[in-house]
Amino acid sequence: MDSETEFEVSDAIIDDDTVILTKSEYDSLQRQVESAKDLCDKFLRLQAEFDNYKKFMERQKANYLKFGNQKLLKEFIKIYDDLKRALNGHEGPQFTGFKLILNNFSALLKNEGIEPIEAEGKEFNPEMHECMMVEQNPSLPEGAITEIFEDGYYLNGKVLRPSKVKVNK
Repeated sequence: MDSETEFEVSDAIIDDDTVILTKSEYDSLQRQVESAKDLCDKFLRLQAEFDNYKKFMERQKANYLKFGNQKLLKEFIKIYDDLKRALNGHEGPQFTGFKLILNNFSALLKNEGIEPIEAEGKEFNPEMHECMMVEQNPSLPEGAITEIFEDGYYLNGKVLRPSKVKVNK
């Protein structure tokens, strides 16, 4: 060692909080500190990404539970509509059992989140209604629904099947 870099440890005052390092040791520690900071940042980002993924999966799961049986419920609605048409206007004791079945079917659909779309007399909305015919009636406002050919339904607030309607122009 040359005289400029030499020092006497015995001449220096050293306490418990003092550490003497060479420049290369100090630089090595600085690189390790930077590496540790980078790893910590990566860990925090990864943890945030994982939290976002968990939230996304929870939303997906909730949507699946709300709308996963959509195809099956559409088929149930067809059967329900057929039952309603078959019983339309029929009275008597021989139809009592069928009316009970229809009521139970209606309760089942409601429990599954299915609600009918109100259309009669309402204004036509292409998001909820499908126009099958147009009529001209000057006594009614333009765009008013005058007849329902097939009921529409919501599934948990989302249109499952639009109402098929006749609209005034």
